[in-house]
Order: sequence, then structure tokens, then C-alpha cells
Amino acid sequence: MKVAWSTKVKRSVLAADYDQAEHGMVQCIDEKCRVSVIVNRGNSDIVPHFKTTGYADSQHKPECGFFQKLDPIEALEKANEYRTIMASTQLDEDEYVIDLNLGRIDPDRTYLSDDENEKKPTKKKEKPEEEEVGEDNKKITKCTSPKSIVKLLTKLTPDELTNIYFSVKRGPKRVKLPLSELVITPDVAYRYVTENNDTGEYFVLGRVKHVNRREKVIFINLYPVNGIDFTLVVFQAHFPYFTYTNEQLVDKHCVIYGKLRKNQQRESHAEMVIKSNDYIAAFRKRKQVGEQMEPTDRSDG
Repeated sequence: MKVAWSTKVKRSVLAADYDQAEHGMVQCIDEKCRVSVIVNRGNSDIVPHFKTTGYADSQHKPECGFFQKLDPIEALEKANEYRTIMASTQLDEDEYVIDLNLGRIDPDRTYLSDDENEKKPTKKKEKPEEEEVGEDNKKITKCTSPKSIVKLLTKLTPDELTNIYFSVKRGPKRVKLPLSELVITPDVAYRYVTENNDTGEYFVLGRVKHVNRREKVIFINLYPVNGIDFTLVVFQAHFPYFTYTNEQLVDKHCVIYGKLRKNQQRESHAEMVIKSNDYIAAFRKRKQVGEQMEPTDRSDG
């Protein structure tokens, strides 16, 4: 845990900047936890961080984002929660930017060299490229599929996720978007398309409710979130690339990548166009706290 809550100055403080005289006692950054933590100044191999002692009142609570490994949905929720709390300690130099390039999963994609003006289709669809990971086996530098997002959300702690930004192509330019604005839930996607007329490409987290297969289109309906319905749309031209059966989809929690659009016939309903199996990455939802086995303290890294 790189940031803790100072009970003296009533704001978040970086482990690297912690001074006992100035900041007093520090607690876990999670508002549902707030147990006492201590600082580890780090060394050449370990960055400064806060950690619990594991004794008495210095153990993370089950509701805390550091109690044990989170699933992608929980990780996103906690990262968004911590982002607000940590606003005073978010530094530009702490950001790291991941290059977003999902061209290889698009079956319509044709590859051009820099000086080519005509499209030259590939002879064979290549397997999506895996994300690149740094030497410390932690720093992800490239995202090339929804599986990369699953890995990112489950690999890093929620406070680390608050510093993640993506380099994303929007029109002729590339822009930098925080994870919280690119990886979203169906209700947020609906707000994007209705309030901002945003029909860009995003990652949406959801759970498949049922599949409706028609002659020229497949509709994959997700469970509503905050009253918002969300449907994945696969058109006939992409049927050869989308081979999942209903049984492989229904009740699965997924990260889905695609282009947003508003449903013109139904209120409180948004859609996303997808083109192949590679646009969906399923993951296992973590059991509820009461069903857990042994907790895992995640504050030591």
C-alpha cells in the first residue's frame, strides 16, 4: 500500500513522504477499513510502502481492498474509490501509461506499412498478441486484448491502479485516459452515449444474462446495472469469428471491448458492437466475504 490516511492532517500521504511529526498516526486508505498501519522505508529492491503488522487492530478488514486478491469488478470499484481519496497525493511522475492497441483482434483489420495507401488483407488471422510485462514482472506496458485488462485488474492493487493511464486513439490523435474512464460499467457507458454522444471504443465489465440469436445478428444481453440494460451486438458478417455457444456465455462475468452506441428504440439501454471471440474475456467472480477461505494481506508490496 503506497498511500495511507493521516489522522492528523486528515488526508492521504505517500509512504515516501511520510513524517511522523507532521502526519501523526496513519491508517489504511480504505474508508471501510482504516486500521493502523506502519511505514516500511524500503530499500534498493523495495519501494516505500505502508503495511499492517498483522496483530491486534492492525489487520485489514474483510471489506478492505487489501484484505485479499480482488476480482476485476471489485478492483475497478476500489480503484475508483481510492482515486478520490488519494487526490491530494496523485503525482504526474507516479503515472505510468499503457499503450492500447487492439488492432490484432479485429477480423476486419488490414495491415499497412507507413507508406502504403492501399489495404492489403492478411492471409491468416493471427493470434492476439500478449501484453508486454517488464522485468519486475509487474509493469505492463502494452494492452492488446480484454485479457490484458483482466490481468491488469487482478495483478495490481487498487491504489496502484489509480495511476494507470492508457494511450488511446481518438480520431486522428492519441489521448491519455485514466483507467477509470476507459474501463467502465454498463451504466457509465449509457451516460457516455446519452450525455456526451460518445460512441468510442471502451472496455465494459458485465455479466451475461441471455443470448438471442437471429438470422443476421446475435444479441447478447447483460444483467442490468443501476437500471441500465446493455446489449452486445454481433452482425452476420462476423459470425465466422464469433463461435461461442450460449452455454459458454450465459452467467459468465466478462470484460468486453467494443464500440458504444445508443439503442434508438429503447430508453435506458445502450449497446456495444463486437466482432469476434477475442472481444470478450471471461473471469471468475470472487465469492462473497463470508464464503472466503484464508485472507491474504496485500499491503506488503
